[in-house]
This record gives sequence, structure tokens and C-alpha cells, in this order.
Amino acid sequence: MSDIPVSTSAKRKASEDLEDSSDKKTKMVAEEDSENDTEDDDEDRDGDTDDHDDSDEESKQYDVEEYQHTLPSSRVVDLKLYISKDELGGDWSDWTYDIVVECKYKGEVIGTAFGRYIDRRPIRNNFYVNMEEVAHEMSELAFEIFDRYGYLKTELKEHPVRKGTGAFGEEMDHGGLLLFERIHLQMEWRRQGLGTVMVKALLKKAEEQKQGLRFAVSLPGNLNTSDLDDELKGKTKRERLFITDREFDTAVSFIRALGFRRIGGAIWFCLPSDPDHKARFIAAVDDYDPPDRERMNQTMRPKMKRYKVLSIAKIY
Repeated sequence: MSDIPVSTSAKRKASEDLEDSSDKKTKMVAEEDSENDTEDDDEDRDGDTDDHDDSDEESKQYDVEEYQHTLPSSRVVDLKLYISKDELGGDWSDWTYDIVVECKYKGEVIGTAFGRYIDRRPIRNNFYVNMEEVAHEMSELAFEIFDRYGYLKTELKEHPVRKGTGAFGEEMDHGGLLLFERIHLQMEWRRQGLGTVMVKALLKKAEEQKQGLRFAVSLPGNLNTSDLDDELKGKTKRERLFITDREFDTAVSFIRALGFRRIGGAIWFCLPSDPDHKARFIAAVDDYDPPDRERMNQTMRPKMKRYKVLSIAKIY
């Protein structure tokens, strides 16, 4: 797959389009073409130094699919699904790349979703090192769920408590993974099923990859928005903890509604692609939750502050 076009800015560009759609028009291209304004423009884009016009960006999207979806409100949205590979890191694109969904209404980006496809086979001998070099989220997934060869940790399979429901075992040692990195929708488009549509689109695209998809994995807090930041402003430490814990519970409820179940006693959740996998037969109410003390520690972890623990129920 070395002939697949690559793009380092696809993810950043999609996010910037969502946050301020007016900035993605031809004015940005004109500013980038101006040598005198390049430095200022780069600072405005948080360090993004890639200069591409719209046609060049389009050419770097691989395996593009476009279709429409009708919402319960009868409004029709346009969805664009494609693969984007990183040109930095050289051989990374041989085993990991992004799957991206963009959702538009009348030409304006209203939602984006990103998933990182991972093929563990080429990196077994240096699994931790390779995963850590690509992205922080991948490093956390590697060190918290898998051993140094990319196999599910023994404690999550056999420990009396840490194995949780015991639904996941050696079958997680093999096959393609999809790490959900981010899903975001503008406020007025939530609670209409559009978040679920984007999640299913990512899953379908991952299943079409060469190594297929065995498991999708996610943190409840990696579906990101700035809503929680606004709610936490001016609150005491105790109030912030209460709000964060509440939003974490909401995030877990949403991810379970999609079919994800907790991997042992870890903070990570997993959705098997096999419809006969035993995790598929565990009701959401029967899924494992750690003891309150451990659960509180998970909620308070720095990573949850970084991901901003989205109130996911507002999305789907």
C-alpha cells in the first residue's frame, strides 16, 4: 500500500473547519500563498506549517466515499469518508493510518470523526516503541491493555478481579484494531442519531481494510468537545469533580449503547466485530464496573481532563 497518497494535515484541517467554517474558504489559501503572512498564519493554526490549497488537499485523500443521510428532521446531510496517512515517521503508514468522516450541511462542516486503524503484525517485536512514537493515545492503549508484544495483558484475562466479566481473552491478540480518537458535532446537530451514524461509518471502513477489523477500542472520554470547559468555569474543586464524574458516567452509557463493553477492569472499552463474540451477549447493565475507589481514580486521571470527557448523550 505504499502508493497510497498521504496527508499530515487532514485531521487538523477537518477540526479547524468545524470550529470556524468561514476560515476554510479561499481566504486561507490566499494567506498561505503570501510569503509575508506565512509565520502569522502558522501561529493561528497552532503550529500547522503545511501549505496546501483545497485541490491539493483533496488529492491526498485516499479511498474517498461520499453519500447522504436523512435525519429524523428530514434535513439531508452529506458525509465524506476517507483514509489519510501520515507522511512523517516513514514506515508508520505501513501499519497505521487515520480513517476520517466529515459531515456537512449545505457545504458547512458540522461534524468530524477520526479513528486510527492499527495492524499489529509488523510491529510485534517493538510494539511499545512503535505505538509510543506515533501518538500519545496509542501509547496509552499499548501500555494499559497489551503486553510488549501486542497481546492482551494476562491480568485482564485471568485475574479474579481485573478480568472483569472475562469476556475478552486471547482472541484480542490478533487482528486489526480501530482506535476511536475523536468525534465532534456542533450543538444543534446532536441528539439526532448523527454521532452513531459517524461511528458506524468508521467501523464499516475499518472492516474493509486489508487485515479487516477484529476489535474497535475507545476511551469514554475521547469523544471531545469544549462544552465541559464552559460548565467547569468558576466551580470549586468539589463541584468540578462532581461534574466530571457525572459526565464520565454519561460517556460510558453512550459507548455501551453502541455495543462497547469494558476490557477487564480497565478504563478501555471494546466492540468486537464478531457478532458471536461473548461480549456481544452482555447487556449494558451487566457490564463490569470497577469498585468505587478505582472508578473515581479513573475519572480523575489527567487523561480525562485532557480529553475533556464529553457529555456523549448529547451526540447520539
